[in-house]
Order: sequence, then structure tokens, then C-alpha cells
Amino acid sequence: MTTRLSRSLLLSSITLGICTVVLTIRYSQSVAFADRIQCSSLGFYLLLPLWIFILELVPLMRSPRVLVARLLKGDGLKLLASILLFGLTGRLFWSSSIEAATRTSVICPTVETLEESIPVVQVALLCVDAFLISALGYLVHDDKTKPTTGSRLPYVCWAAAGFITLFEFVTLTTGWAEINDLHTQMWNTDWITKRDMTIDSIVAALALTAMVHMLCAISAITMGLMLVLIGAFVQLETGILNGALVEVLAGGSGIMAVLLLCASAGGVLHFSRASDHKVHAYDVRDGSHKRSTRLLLLHMLGGFALIIGQSLLQFQYTNTQAIRAVIRDAEHTSSRWLGQATVSKTLEEAAGEYKKRYGIPPPPGFDAWYNYAVENESPIIDNFDQIHSSLLPFWGTTPAELRERTSHMLETPTTSVGVIIIGDGKMTFGPHDEQYTWMLEHIAEMMEPFAQWLPDMQVAFNLDDECRVSVPYELMQSYLQDGEKSRGRLARQTELSGFSKTASPPWSDQYLEDDPERFARVSPYFHPWYSQPIFYEWVASTCPPGAPVHSFHWWDKKVSCASCYGPHTVGGFVSNWTAASELCHQPDLFYLHGGLLRPQAARPTHDLFPIFSQSRLHSYNDIIYPSVFVFASNVQFDDSRAVAWEDKGNSVFWRGKNTEATTVNGLWESFLRPRFVSSAQDEKKLLAAEGPGSSNNLVIDVSFAGEFGRCDKPDCIAETTHFYGSPDAEIPGNVPFDTAWQHRHLVDLDGAAFSGRFPAFVASDSLPYRTALWQAWWEDRIHAFVHFVPVDVRLVRDLWKLIRFFGSDGEAEGKKIAEAGAKWAAKAMRKEDMQIYMFRLLLEWARLVDDAREEIGFQSKDT
Repeated sequence: MTTRLSRSLLLSSITLGICTVVLTIRYSQSVAFADRIQCSSLGFYLLLPLWIFILELVPLMRSPRVLVARLLKGDGLKLLASILLFGLTGRLFWSSSIEAATRTSVICPTVETLEESIPVVQVALLCVDAFLISALGYLVHDDKTKPTTGSRLPYVCWAAAGFITLFEFVTLTTGWAEINDLHTQMWNTDWITKRDMTIDSIVAALALTAMVHMLCAISAITMGLMLVLIGAFVQLETGILNGALVEVLAGGSGIMAVLLLCASAGGVLHFSRASDHKVHAYDVRDGSHKRSTRLLLLHMLGGFALIIGQSLLQFQYTNTQAIRAVIRDAEHTSSRWLGQATVSKTLEEAAGEYKKRYGIPPPPGFDAWYNYAVENESPIIDNFDQIHSSLLPFWGTTPAELRERTSHMLETPTTSVGVIIIGDGKMTFGPHDEQYTWMLEHIAEMMEPFAQWLPDMQVAFNLDDECRVSVPYELMQSYLQDGEKSRGRLARQTELSGFSKTASPPWSDQYLEDDPERFARVSPYFHPWYSQPIFYEWVASTCPPGAPVHSFHWWDKKVSCASCYGPHTVGGFVSNWTAASELCHQPDLFYLHGGLLRPQAARPTHDLFPIFSQSRLHSYNDIIYPSVFVFASNVQFDDSRAVAWEDKGNSVFWRGKNTEATTVNGLWESFLRPRFVSSAQDEKKLLAAEGPGSSNNLVIDVSFAGEFGRCDKPDCIAETTHFYGSPDAEIPGNVPFDTAWQHRHLVDLDGAAFSGRFPAFVASDSLPYRTALWQAWWEDRIHAFVHFVPVDVRLVRDLWKLIRFFGSDGEAEGKKIAEAGAKWAAKAMRKEDMQIYMFRLLLEWARLVDDAREEIGFQSKDT
């Protein structure tokens, strides 16, 4: 008896030690696994009961005859059949339906070694989890060693915690931290990440403690099944509440799959109770187990009934119905906007409408602008809300400070800002990097027709792609409040004058001095934020205190954040294009755009500098001006190369480079352009598998062009392998820009900032699909689902559904949008329209920097 007890104690001690080591290994594998979580499949964990069942048969495998005899004698085969049905049904349903409906578009890259394969890692972790549950079950049910083992169980957790802490310290203080670069970045951000990790750790510890106690009353198989069912229920219920899984679970296949899972889980619960004493290596008290399993079965049936009922009640739209619904709403919204964009028919009416809309009189020179707009047949006279919103914060600072900050940039060309000096209607350039001279020359060309009506002033233009001005929320509110007071004083003026002839202090002319140190001087206001995440420092700081971006981080690169895209979508399709580019309610975009994750040349400031940029993020405060790249470039639409809709191929076309940002340690997998090209490759395979048909006769012609840049060597090789097939594959070349006009479906994507192709796409009589976070000068006048098709930046809920719709049943709607966009672009997105916008913008700017700005303005004869 003593020998048997000693042997049992020895076996228990060995099991405890193994559990400690296994827990530590599991944690280390989970850390490495986290950066490639998008390659994982949660369906694997539905096989957990099967693995536990196999492990619990191991003691009987010493005698195959005994094993077979016991399986045949009891309900072992029925239990095995139930476990197999549950695991395989769940694995198939999760992989084909649940994960497809909830996944992100983050790329799972091609790997060359078995150790890098996430499915292999998942299987290994699954085996580890099954071993831990089975081993803990053995420990708590071994009556002979319970007094000793029970007191030793806490040491498993303490020892594992010690090993894990040591492992974490080593990885964060050595080069090993590179295996989880993104998590390291997020850990170093703010308290939210630390809070989430702390809560997760506490919940995991409590769950482990509860599991150990519950194993005293239920078998390890039942425990594994319960863990899987709880996880499945939480995911399904969450997906229903946020709408992501309603369509899947309300369909016939979804209901059948849930019922089959429910029935097979019930079989596992029943047969595991009946066969515990016959198959398992230990005994379970039948009474307590019977009560526990009945209770679990009732909860399971109630839970899955709730899931099906909620899905049926919440289901509203099919994809086609949802698309047509957002199109109808968009047409009504656009019609209202166009109806009020040009109300005025005379100068006096325009001046009156200006004051009615914006609360103050128009700036001096408004009559010259009006005449210029009318002469150039502008379709928009009254609605320039974007100019108003861009300049509103600058009313909260003084004209002298605006001039001083402009002069600072003029005298510090290392800020990558080029200043145009206007004097007596003539334009000259301040000191600047000569590689950007072409930009200033074309900006001057844009301004030339109306420069004679502009007062003397200096205008600072951003020479970088990335936007620059990020003012924290509280400070911005102060500027806006002071600005409203200033505008209120102007609104009460009864006598208005023209622009002042002088300024005090005057515009700086120190740039004329010969200063050899000028290009070495560094501004204390602009921060070199090269190849670093901008999201939390420069974006989140501009959001109001209660915004979601301040409340939680979205860690999971595998599952889309439904609460993030919900506010601006209906049925998964964008219903509010402006809100779709707002970042404050979308913390998951931290890792879904290269321009947010690792911009190449970001030099932002938290101070309100008056910088004119071609585009900006929604929460930034750059002053948007018409893009010099579009004004000067050869990516214009040439009417002579136009192709009729009927002659275009029913094909999706895109060519470009991965110019979003710099990439190391696989960060490119989250960038927008790689995600799009990868999704196009997947869709192309899916169409080929489906075979020809009226609903999928699309052709996909999407590819990167040229070698990959802005990447370290491993990432360049990884990108080449993933997109071109192998590291030494033949590199596709560029194609002529007008090749795009042969295709009906054209996709426009952000690069390092906005994309300059979009105006040409709209004008081409093709159907442009636009996904963007950067705003350009045309945002107010080009309308979603009227002139182009908006696409959420996540690319998973809408893009290919939209393309399939407009490529088949919705072809008439697609043609209508393409024609409306082309017709409107010919009226409202010409070079003349860019100059009209620029003229009005610079008149507003001239008033802002005038010392008498609260006393000047255009006064019509009727006022």
C-alpha cells in the first residue's frame, strides 16, 4: 500500500512539474502566435474534446484488446461519434461561415518553414491545452493522492507565473522582442493596453481556478466541451449583437449547423456521463456529474435557441437590398446638397447667402471672386463649407501670431514647407529644398489668373505627402470658442473696409538675408516622427475624451471590430462617407493603414501652424488646398481616349506600388494596398472555383507593379514572394495610365496620403470604388453612391460584394453612377474649379492674417 501510494505521489509530482513547464511553453508560443493571429482558425478549438478523449484513452493503449473491449462494451463508440460530429461540424462551420463573416483582411503571408505555420502552432497549442485539462482532471480525481496533490496545485500556477515573468522580461529587454513588435509598440503607448492585459490576466486566472474546482464534479471531456461551448456562444452572441453574424445565422445552413452542434454536444454530455466509469482512467461521482451535465445541457439549449431567435428577429436586408437602400438614401442626400450649393444668381444674392450660411460678411475681393467663378461657369457658388471648417480654428488666434508662425516656417526650410510670397500681385518663393521647386511653380500657375486681386501675404505649403497639424482636443476647443467670439465681433460690424495696406508687425523679410545656417536650423515645433506609429500620439489626442479610441484598443488582427464600422455602415455598406474617415470611433484602424502605423516622412506639430496641405486626416487641422499633383500631373482623363460603358470589360483594374509607409517585421501585412491586392487574388481564386455564370463573369486584373520598396530586406522578400510567387519571380512592369479606361470597375486607394488618380477615375465613365482616410479638396462636392462607390477601409464587409453586385444584377445602377460621376466631374472637378476654390480660400486666408480682420469684408449694395 505504501509503495503504491509513493508511486502515485511520484506520478502526481511529475505531472505537476510537466504542467508548469507546459504552461510556460504555451505562453511563449502564444506570444509568438499573436503577431500572426490572422492566420489562425478558431475552428481548431472545437476539436478540444476530441483531443482530451484521445489523451484519456492513453492509459488503456498498453493493451489494445482491453481498449477495444471497453469501447465496445460501454457507450465509448457513441461518445467518440458524438465528439467527432461536434468537432468536425464546428470546424467546418467556423471556417466556412463564421470566420468569413467576421475576419479582417490582414494578410496571412506565405511561409517557408513548418515552425512559421500558424495552423501547426495552433494544433500544438490545442494538444497542450488538452493535456493540461486532462492532467489537472487526473490530479483532482486521484483520491489516493488528493491530500498531497490538492495542496500542490497552487504551485503549478506560481511556478508557471515565475517562468512566464522571466520569459517576458527577456523578450522585452533583448532582441527577442522583435517577434512581437506590434504588441511591444502598443504596450509602450498608454494605460489602456496595460489595463486590458491586467484584466485579461485576472480573468484567465479566475477561469483556471474555476476550471480546477469544476473538474471535481465533471469529467475532463465535459470540461473541454464546456469551454468550447462558452467560447462559441460568446463569439456568436457578440456577432449577433453587432450585426456581423445575423445574415449567417439567419440562413438555413446557419440554423442547421447550430442545431447539429447542439445535438452532437448533447450527445457528448450524455455519453460522457454514461461511459465515465468504463472508459476513463479514473472514476467520477455519477450523481454530481449527472446533475451537472443536465444543467449544462439546459443552458446550452437555451443559449443556442437565443442565438437563432435573435438572428431571425434582427435580419433585415440581403446584400442586394442593403446596397439599393444606401443608394436611395445617398441620392436623396446628394439632391438636397446640390439644391443648396448654388442658390444665388447675382453678386448681391451671393453675399447675402454667404452671411446667412457662415454668420459673417464675405471677405474683401468677394466680388472679384464671384465674377471669376461665374465667368468660368462654376456649378457651385454658395457651398464652400470645407473652406469654412478648415479655417475656423485660425480665427481663435491673432493675425500677428499667424504671420509669425508662417515666417517661422519660411525661415526654417527644414520643416519641409515651401512659402509663396505675394506682393503687388507678383509671386516669389521662399527658401526651400530645390527638389520641390516644381510644386511651388505649379501652385503659382494655379494662382496666376487671380493673383492680381490678392493682398500682400505669405502662404506656407506642405511639401510632404503626410499632413502636419494635430492640435489636441482641449486646445482645439479653446481655439474654436475664441474664434466664434472673433467672428461674432465681425458679424456686428455695420461699416466694412477693404484689406489693410500694412501689417504690424509686418511680414518677415529675414529670408532675404544670406544665412548659411538656414538649412541646418531645426524647428522646435515640428517633430521628426519617421517610421513611427502616429495613431495614439497624433490622432487620438485630437479626439474628445469619451471617444472609443480613448476607451479600448483592438488587439485582434483576425476579427473585425464591428462596433468600429457600425456607426457609418448599413448592412456592412458605407452609409456615411464622412464618418467612415473619422478615426475617433475606429481604434482598430491603428493597424489597418500604413500611413497610421509607420509613415515614412511624418513631421507633425501639436501647435496650430497655418499649413496648406493637399490632403489631411479628418482630425488634423491642415488647411486643404486643391492638389498641385492633380493640377500638374499627367494622370488626367483625356476625352479623346474615352471608352463607352458598353465597350468596357466587366473587369476590376488596379496597378500601383506599395507606397503607404515603410515596413519591417511584417507590418506590410496590415497595410491598405497589400490587403487589397491580396483580397483580389483570393477573390480571383474563388471566382475560378465557382465556375462561369451570370453572377460571377467578372475578370480581375489587379497587381502591384515594379519592385517593392520602403521595406527592409526580409519584408521585401516576403512581399515579392506573396504577390509575385517567389523571391526571384519576374517583376510586372508599369502599364499606360489610360489602360484603366478599358475596365468598368476602377479601385482607388490611399498611398502615403490621398490618391491623385481619383478625379480622373470619376471622369472616365468607369465606376470608381474609393477607400480612403485622407480628405482632399473635393470631399464636399463628390458624393458617395452618386458619383463613386464608397468602400470601408477594412475591405471585408463590402468591396467584393459591391463589385459583384454592380458587375451583375446591379449593372444598371453601376452605369448610372459612372455616367453621373463623369458628367459632374466635367462641371465641378476641372482645373478651373480648382482655381475657383483656391481663389476663395486665399481671400479667406488674407482676411485671417489682416490685423483689422474684425472690421473688413465685402459689403454689397443691398447691405
